[in-house]
Amino acid sequence: MESGSILNINTIGFADSEILSYNVKPCCMTLFIKLWNADILEIKFLDYAASLDMGYFRIAEVQEVFESPLLERVLDEYYEIKPKEHNFKVFKFSNSDDTTALEVVCEGVSLRKIRKMI
Repeated sequence: MESGSILNINTIGFADSEILSYNVKPCCMTLFIKLWNADILEIKFLDYAASLDMGYFRIAEVQEVFESPLLERVLDEYYEIKPKEHNFKVFKFSNSDDTTALEVVCEGVSLRKIRKMI
């Protein structure tokens, strides 16, 4: 079941959440997270460029960051001369100790809340 409202990654409470799985295709990365209330959140990272997985499954926070060594590597890979402006976004998933669990570089994101994992 999908919620009818538009979801915003900045308004979802990620405390006591858990990364269940993710898969990567050339165009996107799809991540499934079990939220504190047992709802499953599907996050699609559109125009996916790179990710760094540290192997931590418990997360407490997700934030968009604007500087990252992973972003620098992506910019080096995509451009001969790094532009001052670009379309990439960096999403950082952290655990309760503020340690990065997962970092994703992409150009867009879409969210969908699922009531039960199929």
